[in-house]
Amino acid sequence: RTLYLPAKQFGYAFEDESLVTTMVDAVASEPAALALLQFCADRLWDVRDRTWKRLSWDAYRALGGVEGALAAHADRTLGEMSGAEARAARSLMMRLVTGERTRATASREELLESAASRQETESVLDRLIAARLLTVGESDDGKDARVEIVHEALIRHWGRLAGWLAEDVEGQRMLHAMRQAAKEWDARGRAKGLLWSGEALLDLRRWRKRSSENLAGVEAAFFDASEAEERRGRRLRRALTAGAFVATGAFGAFMFWQWRAAESARRATEEAQIRAEVRGLVSE
Repeated sequence: RTLYLPAKQFGYAFEDESLVTTMVDAVASEPAALALLQFCADRLWDVRDRTWKRLSWDAYRALGGVEGALAAHADRTLGEMSGAEARAARSLMMRLVTGERTRATASREELLESAASRQETESVLDRLIAARLLTVGESDDGKDARVEIVHEALIRHWGRLAGWLAEDVEGQRMLHAMRQAAKEWDARGRAKGLLWSGEALLDLRRWRKRSSENLAGVEAAFFDASEAEERRGRRLRRALTAGAFVATGAFGAFMFWQWRAAESARRATEEAQIRAEVRGLVSE
C-alpha cells in the first residue's frame, strides 16, 4: 500500500500487482529493505510511462530490479564522469565507508580539504548529491554540512564500491582508526599522550607512501604531531644514551684515578719499608 499511494495520487498505477509483490519479495531478507524499495520506486517514477500513466515491468527490468537499481544508477553516474572525476568520486566514497563496511559521516569541508583538486572534487561531490548517492544533513553544531552515503544498501550492492574497498582492506581499517584517533585527540585538547607512535605510526607512514589519498585538517595535524613527538622522543633517547656514555666514561676515569692513587701509595709504602730495612742492615 505504501508503494501504491504516491503513484495513485498523481494518477499513476503499477502495471500489475505482481510487480509490487516481486519488488517486496526481492528485499524481504535485506536489512535495508525499505531504503531499497524507496529508491527503486523513485527510479521507476523517473522512467514512468507518461503515455499510459503506469510504472511498468519493462522499466523495472531495465533498472535491474530492486537490488540492481541503486547499483546500476551509481554505475551510470560514474560512467558520465571523466577519469579524474571518477578518481575524485572514488576518494569521496571511500572516505564515507568505515572499516566495518558501514556508513561513515564527514563534514563537507573535511572532504574538500583532503582533495587533490578542491574545485574538481567539489563539483563531483555536488553531482553525487544531486544523483542521490550521497545525502547532506546539518552538523550538530550547525557550522558545516555532514555528508554520508544515502544508505548502506549502496555499500552492499554496488560492485564498483566493493571492488575499491577490497583493494586495501587493512589500509581502510587503519585509516578510519586514525581518523577516530585524530578526532579524539583534537576534542581532548590535542594531548601528546593520544598521539600515535611505534607500529601504529609506522603503518600509517606505509599507507601514506602507497596511497593517493591526502590528509588534511585535523588528520594532517594529528599525523604531523605524531611524527614530531616521535622525533622528539628519538632525540631524547639519543641524549640520554650519550649522557649515559659520558657518565660511564667519567666514572671510569674517576675509578682509574683512584686506582692510580692507590697504586702510587702502595709503591711509596713498599719503598719506605725497603729503605727502612736497608738502614737497619747498615746499622748492624
